[in-house]
Amino acid sequence: MAPRDTTPLARTAVWLLYTIDTHLALGQLDIAAEAAHQAVDLTGTLPPGLAREYRRKLARHRHEPVVRQALDRLNDTNPL
Repeated sequence: MAPRDTTPLARTAVWLLYTIDTHLALGQLDIAAEAAHQAVDLTGTLPPGLAREYRRKLARHRHEPVVRQALDRLNDTNPL
């Protein structure tokens, strides 16, 4: 059996968007921000449209330091 490529797909980052939605709805901003960090960790660079969607979801909470850090990291790895 040939070794399987274990590189995470951008699809994983799409799934993490649902995590962000859930935790934002629960007021768990730190966990939502962590999901954004995980998406970048897993994919390296998000596709532009997906990065925009992450920014859009988190933008409402940008005044919170943990969310600001996640947005800054998205901007560093996925410039506008």
